[in-house]
Amino acid sequence: MTKRLRRHAAACLIAAAGLCFVGAPSASAHINDFVGNWTNADRDTSGITRVEVTRAGARLNIRVFGQCTPRDCDWGAVRANIYADSVGGNLVNDAAVISGTFNAGFAEKFVVLREVRNDMLAYEVYTNFTDRSGRSDYYMRGRLRQARGSGGPGIPGFPGIPGVPGGPGRDGITLYEHVNYAGAARNYDSDVPNLASVRFNDVASSVRISDGTWELCEHANYAGRCVTLDRDTASFVPLGLNDRVSSLRRLRPGRPAPGGGGRPGSLAEDCIGFDPAAVQMRRVSGSWKIVEGSHWIADFGGNRAEAERALQIIRAYGFDKQCFVGRPDPSMTYWKRGNGVPSDAIAGQDCISFNTSAVEVRNVSGRWKIVEGSHWIADFGGNRSEAETALDVIQRYDLDRQCFVGRPDPSMSYWLASH
Repeated sequence: MTKRLRRHAAACLIAAAGLCFVGAPSASAHINDFVGNWTNADRDTSGITRVEVTRAGARLNIRVFGQCTPRDCDWGAVRANIYADSVGGNLVNDAAVISGTFNAGFAEKFVVLREVRNDMLAYEVYTNFTDRSGRSDYYMRGRLRQARGSGGPGIPGFPGIPGVPGGPGRDGITLYEHVNYAGAARNYDSDVPNLASVRFNDVASSVRISDGTWELCEHANYAGRCVTLDRDTASFVPLGLNDRVSSLRRLRPGRPAPGGGGRPGSLAEDCIGFDPAAVQMRRVSGSWKIVEGSHWIADFGGNRAEAERALQIIRAYGFDKQCFVGRPDPSMTYWKRGNGVPSDAIAGQDCISFNTSAVEVRNVSGRWKIVEGSHWIADFGGNRSEAETALDVIQRYDLDRQCFVGRPDPSMSYWLASH
């Protein structure tokens, strides 16, 4: 790059907020938002006619075509420089601007692109003549629209790009802004404890999952209501998480799909998170309860001894989520620690063991039950759907023990995974 072009580039890239562009300030984006085929919004342009942006790992490549007769001139492809919106920004998740320098022989052209909205980029081209012709260096700017059927990784309609049906699989999870996999898309292959940090908090409405099992939660740090998914989900509306996902993480690798992979749909878990270090036992209006601040987790009525035992168990296992199958009157309650269910044992437990691989859902005298041979483990009455969901939970977490505090009418039940 010539010294003069370097000065142009520096002046462009250090300008505050709006960078080089006239109009709205530049906002950061995921680098996938730049990927695609882009055509000039001005059909009569005398400059750039179209731009192709492709991704290779964490890098982007830019190919530019200019107006020529009888067909467009190919300026060639170059590796893009990616600029975050701050010194501490992430170049993949917080890309504000991308640029590339093209050598036309008689001139060097410095091209800068930024996202205006999901389907539009703003561009500027700084041209520095190197042929000693005496012509004045100049710049031009405009807008590029995303071509129909074009999109970045994880966006339908871009054949052959990883993560798109019909193309090679892309690891991880792709969130979409709208239902049915539409709108802006963000792909992740690792845990994101706070989606606000990547500017996608409370945005997602659908998801494609190409690898693994993932937990999506309504609050940062995997708190609040969470669902567990291992398949594409076209809408979060039935899950109660539409525009409400704030964190996500991959669950234990290698875990088989619910029901051995044979049952359609994904397991949507209904869990409430809490801090096990903050829970305590308190008497509230005459009833002994396990509480976290003003939120009560379990009610033991007048039985203080069972409340004390339940508190010991919660603390011993480090349970930080209480999960339900069916509410407001759950047919199954289970407790989780982090991504899974603990498998260790503590002294004095009242547990019944069973063979996980032998359990099934069966209708017994008009009632749906989870059974192991002639021994029934849980009764769901007339609700077959909840019985099948409970079986999915058992199989997903390899549960092989059902434990109780107080019997024959337990005030708390919990499950443990196989050793």
